[in-house]
Amino acid sequence: MRKIILVLIFSFFVSCKFYKENVMFEIKNNSNSVLDSLIIQPNYSNFISLKSGETKKYIVNMNKVSKGDGAYVLQYKINDERKSYAFGYFTNGIPFDDYFIVTIEKEKVKFTSIDK
Repeated sequence: MRKIILVLIFSFFVSCKFYKENVMFEIKNNSNSVLDSLIIQPNYSNFISLKSGETKKYIVNMNKVSKGDGAYVLQYKINDERKSYAFGYFTNGIPFDDYFIVTIEKEKVKFTSIDK
């Protein structure tokens, strides 16, 4: 009986604490234009730009996210037009996925979750 209680307590602490705190995004600009003021929310302060054909890594630290449910939101400006796309999901501030490839083309955006 003691072993069962210890296993339950250990499982509780492991499930609450040992999750990935960073989500990595590999962002590829396959459009023919510069992407400006690009941000992925729930990060609100790390704006980047990408030239045509450029790829950059982008990290969102989930420790700074309120402990609610939500989705990521990609926002950027292309040719003076603001674009916004919601994707993915996290619950209680804990991400389900830890790596995304985001491919931005002229007329569409593709989001791919990769298990790392």
